[in-house]
Amino acid sequence: ANELSLISEHLELDVWEVWARVAEQLGTDPNRTVVAGYSMGGYGTYRLALAYPEVFAQALVLAGPPACGVKLLPDVNIPGNLDPESHCAREGDTLPLLVNARWLPFVIAHGVLDELVPLPSVLFQIHELDRLGYRYRFSVYPTEDHIGWVFEDDFGDPVSHVGTGPRQSDPGHITFTWYPQLVRHDLGIGPHQVWWLSDLRADPDTTAGRGVTASVDARSHARPDPTRTTRRRRGFEPDLDLSPGLYTEVVWRIGPAVAPLPSLALNLTRVAGLSLDVARAGLASLPKSTISVVTDTLAQITLTALPPDTTVLLDGQLTGPTVAVPVGQHTITLRR
Repeated sequence: ANELSLISEHLELDVWEVWARVAEQLGTDPNRTVVAGYSMGGYGTYRLALAYPEVFAQALVLAGPPACGVKLLPDVNIPGNLDPESHCAREGDTLPLLVNARWLPFVIAHGVLDELVPLPSVLFQIHELDRLGYRYRFSVYPTEDHIGWVFEDDFGDPVSHVGTGPRQSDPGHITFTWYPQLVRHDLGIGPHQVWWLSDLRADPDTTAGRGVTASVDARSHARPDPTRTTRRRRGFEPDLDLSPGLYTEVVWRIGPAVAPLPSLALNLTRVAGLSLDVARAGLASLPKSTISVVTDTLAQITLTALPPDTTVLLDGQLTGPTVAVPVGQHTITLRR
């Protein structure tokens, strides 16, 4: 199991090294990179997109399994690697990670007759995206299976819904869940940073079990996201590529801007520490601001990019830029 895990991690490292060379030699636009894949490449798309949502502008999944193996029910998987200690068996399900797609639109296409990736497993993903109110386009083909579709090699409809918009720049609201066992600091890979949060560290005592996640929900009211309304559309297309099909999609209509407030809220679950860039979060220029923290473990929060004349207090007591926040609800105050 350890050997297989090491192979998988080095393969991810290979992806980033190839990407860096392609970008260097071909001059690709890092703000308009789309991650896409078919079959197990679709699983890789889920894994990479949800581990690094700030890197990509969009994700395209074609006949992709949501888990490393065969998923029968939301909590019932037959892993591709039957060793119970493998990452595939322990941390192979991407359903808990879909909360990370708040700012990353998905395009998903699948055949009803798929004999390798059961359609219900994909519907679990769609239902979760629906529940979250996130953007997606899902096309389903009643007459397509897994093998025939790839040989037809005609994916015009899903590809046509891949846009050219840029990736999300620093948002006001970050929701991020990760499997701590997939982080390899020695290789520089794994989900350990997202936008203005970095050096994410899970609590080792509460995340050592099978498939346990850690999560952070951070909302900066100092750089609020614009209001938006969610629109859901469904329809029938008589000629989706080579076969008729159905589609459903959720799109956002962006509304007016929201006035900023000098506050930020952090909700931490099984998180031992993180670094928060106060400048990118919009707090650095304010004379006074507060960070409300709710945590279920002792959390070390390091405030970076602080102006030199900033005073940091925890619940009214003077502290430094690295704040040890006890379990419960606490307030960090920044004063200049």
